[in-house]
Amino acid sequence: MLVVGGGLAGMEAAITAAETGIRVVLADSDPHLDGFDALRPAASGFIRKYWTSILRSAR
Repeated sequence: MLVVGGGLAGMEAAITAAETGIRVVLADSDPHLDGFDALRPAASGFIRKYWTSILRSAR
């Protein structure tokens, strides 16, 4: 499944699909995921860990 847009809605769609076993590609024009700009310094480690665990479980 291709999810276009790394904002909150795109990330949620990608996570939901990956949790059901669907292989997901998340594409965004920016080099980083959006939606957490205000929280990025505090949340970046959490987001990285969460995405790593989701992507590993979807393989």
